[in-house]
Amino acid sequence: MANSGKCFLITADISDGIVGNDRSSVSVWDVFSWEQVAHWLGYRDPSQMGFVIRDIGAYYNWGMIAVETNYPGNATLQKLQDLNYPKLWTDEHGEPWKTTAKTRPLMISALREALRESTLKINSEDMLLELGTFVRRENGRLEAEPGTHDDCVMDCAIAAYILKHTAFEDDQLAKVVRRPLREILKSINPGGRLVNTNKGGQVV
Repeated sequence: MANSGKCFLITADISDGIVGNDRSSVSVWDVFSWEQVAHWLGYRDPSQMGFVIRDIGAYYNWGMIAVETNYPGNATLQKLQDLNYPKLWTDEHGEPWKTTAKTRPLMISALREALRESTLKINSEDMLLELGTFVRRENGRLEAEPGTHDDCVMDCAIAAYILKHTAFEDDQLAKVVRRPLREILKSINPGGRLVNTNKGGQVV
């Protein structure tokens, strides 16, 4: 388990899991320093991503998870709920994150502000590369250049918005006392081996 004295936010932009299309991007952020401490990037079925993110969250002190719930992320969130993950982020209305015509400009604005003021420390080379190809197109819309992806950018933008606008309270960040992850995984992995999240993605 990660440093027990730290609290983390885990954000995720989910893909359909089809190789060659967009990838799923999952980031772990220190909620106080806003530093990215881990990044998973790869292909996995949206429902199976619930297990991947659960395992990452469990390792990082059962951090608060915010999954974009636009299709196909809704299947990932449902799996996390089925797994009884203890800390799932919702807004002041009790709703999970959803990227819409209203929220997309807000999250992109929060990301641009965080980058301009260097309040968000990004350590993933994949994410930095995608940010370099996320440009304003002729129609005025900020999006990925043709032939590139923006899954990491959307993941990062969700984090920038939530970190800026969420007042993480003591009860949200309280340490969750649960069975060790190795025991939880005994029901899915013979012998209780930890899931290798490096397969099909990468952890940095």
